Amino acid sequence: ALSKNGFLYEEPNFLLKDEVQSAVNYFSIIKAIADGNHKLGKLAGALGMESSQLTPYLSTLIDLGFLVKDTPFTEKNPEKSRKGLYFVSDNFMRFWFRYVYPYKLELDNRQIVLDELAKDFVQKFVAFTYEDVCKAIFATLCRDGKIPFVPSTIGSYWLNDVNNDTQIDVAAVDHQNKRVFLGECKYHNKPVDAPV
Repeated sequence: ALSKNGFLYEEPNFLLKDEVQSAVNYFSIIKAIADGNHKLGKLAGALGMESSQLTPYLSTLIDLGFLVKDTPFTEKNPEKSRKGLYFVSDNFMRFWFRYVYPYKLELDNRQIVLDELAKDFVQKFVAFTYEDVCKAIFATLCRDGKIPFVPSTIGSYWLNDVNNDTQIDVAAVDHQNKRVFLGECKYHNKPVDAPV
């Protein structure tokens, strides 16, 4: 995949250029999100654009399935929410824009990309994806009756508070039984304790 002759190397180019005439701005947006800029204001700042300029691009990328806008599971009207965060919808695309696209010119020397992977792949990629895996496992356990919970909604929760650090990785509501399930996902080599 990291070879210029590999079939995955140009795949995002083919996918995006089939859909939009000029992929350059779209590539910049996806890369900025893959780098961890999920809030609209932070994303606009990273790209040197006004939020209002960015919104049409984001809408197009969402419509095409390249991005998703996620909101806290408690939001009544998610499509109008100002608390939305933007994410690359596909793990391959997120990987490509985080680790391949920035080093396109240097890919003849694959060591640069491998060094980047060694530096932060677990923290910036695996741990993030692990949250989605946990949500899927939770849904399966509920469906199979192994957790006595009937989720109406499964998502996450965050709050833009003073420290900007209130986040719940797995949050679900069971409207039938008027209960809430809250879970924390930690991707570590060894178990963590209750305070964590």
